[in-house]
Parts: sequence; structure tokens; C-alpha cells
Amino acid sequence: WVQGRGVIVDPPLNSVRLLHEAGIPSRVIDAVIVSHCHADHDAGAFQWLLNERKLELITTPTIMNSWLRKYSALLDMDKESIRDLFLFRPALLGEGISYRGATFHFHYGIHTIPAIGFDCYYNGKSIFYSGDTINSVPQFEKMRNAGILRPGRFNQFANFTWHHSVILHEAGVPPIHTPVSTF
Repeated sequence: WVQGRGVIVDPPLNSVRLLHEAGIPSRVIDAVIVSHCHADHDAGAFQWLLNERKLELITTPTIMNSWLRKYSALLDMDKESIRDLFLFRPALLGEGISYRGATFHFHYGIHTIPAIGFDCYYNGKSIFYSGDTINSVPQFEKMRNAGILRPGRFNQFANFTWHHSVILHEAGVPPIHTPVSTF
């Protein structure tokens, strides 16, 4: 929430109904962030765009193009018709996105397909959302030693600072998700 307006992140299926049940009108949501094209992260966003109104879709151009190809194939619908359902706002790595006075910074994680996370700063507070990724220094070292992870990316992941006001970090089954033992 930024200045009374919402940005919904990787919404689950039926998220509009869930918001209404929680007393939150869908009209206060202005944007949706899609972290990657696995159904547990993007299907609710597509359902939202089909059944509600035009929102800003925030993701990287790579993920947006994958998302268009996926839903075009699943629904036998042309990409242009799908593209007309939303306003695309590219999440460009290394550049902040301003939204109602908040600043979002996006980054790619380590996953089976391109997947992003972000941090957001507003009024002296910050939130970090990892998206689906792995956070395991021993795994990073294996990838660096195998030549899969370049030194700069290794340092980015291995030296992550947990300085945010709120951290939403997924955990799941390694090696494509962060092991619970990391926490």
C-alpha cells in the first residue's frame, strides 16, 4: 500500500474475491507485479486482468514476453488482444521505478526460469520481496566454482544484507528454492 493505493504481487487465483471478503475493494489496486511465469505466481494476475479493469503490469520485458506467449498458447488468443488488457510498466534492472512516492528496485534471482524480486522504499521504511529464488551460500559457491555464477552476481547473493523493515523471503525445496535452514 502506498498512499492508500495497492500494488498486488503475484496474486493467487480468486484474489479479487479474497480482497472483497477482506473488505478491500478491487478498485484501490492500481498495479500488479508478476515475478515469473509459474502458475502459482502469474495465474491470478491473468485472471485479474480478464475479469476486472486495466492495471499496470510491472515486470521485466523478458518475463512479460514469456507471459504473453504462455497465455496466448493456453487460451488460443493472440498476443495483441492480451496485451490490450494491461498497461505495461517495465521493471528495468538497475533503475528505480517511482510509484506514488515509493521507489521500487528490481533484481533477478536464481530460479529455473527468469524470476524477479524487489525492494521498495517509502517514508523511511523498506520491504524486500525475494520472489522464487535460492539463498544458500554453499549453493552459490558451487555455482561460482562451476563457472555458472559470475563473481559480481556471487557477491550480490552471498553478501545480501537483511536491513529492510519487512522481508518476505520464500522458502521451499532446494536447489531452486531457499532451504528453511537458511533462516
